[in-house]
Amino acid sequence: MFDAVALFAQAYKDFSYQYEHAQRGALLPRAYDQETPWKDGVSLRNYMLATEVMGLTGPVMIDGDGVRRRFKLSVINLHQSGLARVGEWNSEDGFSELYLVKTRTREHYRVLITLTPPYAFEKNHTNTLEGNDRYEGFVIDLIKKLSGRMSFDYTFYVQKDRNNGNCKREDKTGVCQCTGIMNNILKNEVDLAITDLTITEDRQKCVQFSTAFMSLGISILFKKPQKAEATWYSFFAPFHHLVWLCIALTFYVMGAFFYILGRLCPGEWINPFPCIDEPAELHNQFTIGNALWFVMGSKMQQGSEIMPIGLAPRILAGWWWFFCLIIVNTCIANLVAFLTVEKPVVLVKSVDDLIGQTEIKYGAKEGGSTLQYFKSSKKYRQLYDQMMDPDWNEYVVKDNNQGVEFAKRKDINYAYFMESASIEYEIKRNCELQQTGKLLDQKAYAITYAQNFTKHKELNYVMSLLQESLEIKDLKDKWWNMKGAVCGESKKTETIEYTRLTLEQMKGIFYVLGVGLALSFVYTIYEFAHSIRSISKTSELGFWTIARMELRITTPLKPELSKQISLKTSSIDGTLNNLAVTTRA
Repeated sequence: MFDAVALFAQAYKDFSYQYEHAQRGALLPRAYDQETPWKDGVSLRNYMLATEVMGLTGPVMIDGDGVRRRFKLSVINLHQSGLARVGEWNSEDGFSELYLVKTRTREHYRVLITLTPPYAFEKNHTNTLEGNDRYEGFVIDLIKKLSGRMSFDYTFYVQKDRNNGNCKREDKTGVCQCTGIMNNILKNEVDLAITDLTITEDRQKCVQFSTAFMSLGISILFKKPQKAEATWYSFFAPFHHLVWLCIALTFYVMGAFFYILGRLCPGEWINPFPCIDEPAELHNQFTIGNALWFVMGSKMQQGSEIMPIGLAPRILAGWWWFFCLIIVNTCIANLVAFLTVEKPVVLVKSVDDLIGQTEIKYGAKEGGSTLQYFKSSKKYRQLYDQMMDPDWNEYVVKDNNQGVEFAKRKDINYAYFMESASIEYEIKRNCELQQTGKLLDQKAYAITYAQNFTKHKELNYVMSLLQESLEIKDLKDKWWNMKGAVCGESKKTETIEYTRLTLEQMKGIFYVLGVGLALSFVYTIYEFAHSIRSISKTSELGFWTIARMELRITTPLKPELSKQISLKTSSIDGTLNNLAVTTRA
């Protein structure tokens, strides 16, 4: 109130210097309920907007709406020692970060970490650093945020063997036996432990976990697929071997059909001497060799000097050419895809590919929850037994760095079982590696501490706030995708995998060719029968006799049919005359 009156007084003073009549003020009307504006009121208002005084509450100034601006408020809190200033609020920036209350005794925690990037590692600094300043990483930043929200001090300690440890609790006595980090927590040698530490049922029986700060699962770290080596038979790649077999069979089947249809079709028997009107013999171009040559020329899209003359062989040739058109173009298109597109050889698609084989080595971190998962799994117990084999034991590594080096080696194929979050970090820095297969399980990382930890609820509450405000997500993006990442995000494009065309996919064109064979064969039989019937009407021989005479011809030359019948008839008449003479004798 004092500052408000001071602001008004200063503004009125400045105003009165400009307008001498304002020094006398203005007489208000007797009827106070009537609105009688002061003619100099707007001018005084403008002076108040432009006036600033230093009052008891700091600088005093107002905006166009008469609201005070650029002021600060002290935030106080009640502690055991009394009221203490714990923060500050101003109209422009809002609430500022809480600062420490000097009168309050802050708790101090011993925080255990492991030097496992990106969770924590030593700074690469030219100057010698001491204490907590020596370390940086995801969990280092997370502890800093928790310290600011919960007002505690901390000192980092390092688990040098990077052994997260396991726990086993006796059901009868309730006594816990732990190793690694879990043992340090159990013996109260440290207060908190934060690293790539998984929440497991056995560990929860002996220690306590906070709200999870990261969700993940077990997956496989493996080399990216390499391009398949070229082979001399790569040109067979477009079709499955059954398709090639069927194509080879069609070559001989079509050769046989052209040979048969060429012999049965009357139009294929032509006069070899055009200058002679009534030749003694007729010629047929479809020998077995010519028929196969015509089929081969059509398939190779080269043609030949042999062309069908009769209607039925032409029908068959048309269907055959259509068949060759589809087969050849399909083969060329698929062959181009196979030879130009790099088709990588995928050795491991999932964990099932590793079961029951010894060519691809695999392993996990010794003493970690991943190895414990395979031990307790009924489905993948065989993998654990193999990893525990003395001849295989070298592939069960001491830490993740050793497992990553194994996976990068070119002389062996090594699959490293690892948490997906750590795999995501490694593949951003080792471009030759990738995550293979789906997640085998679902788990989470959390801060662990003793079961009698007094700040359990407060810690969980603050962790939830950090999750909701996406501050933990921002920390992950910082240490996974920004700091030291050299492999950019791979573009997710539609992956086209070229495979050999199977008989199931190509059977349609064979059905089409079968329809062409049936139509041409039926029409050939019709032409053959019609020709025999026409000749039988002008001769004394029956239909079947003439048909048998035609079917017995195996050479590409045959006597003209009418002459052949005349010769046959003369032979029959001579036989009858001989029989008559013999009878008279």
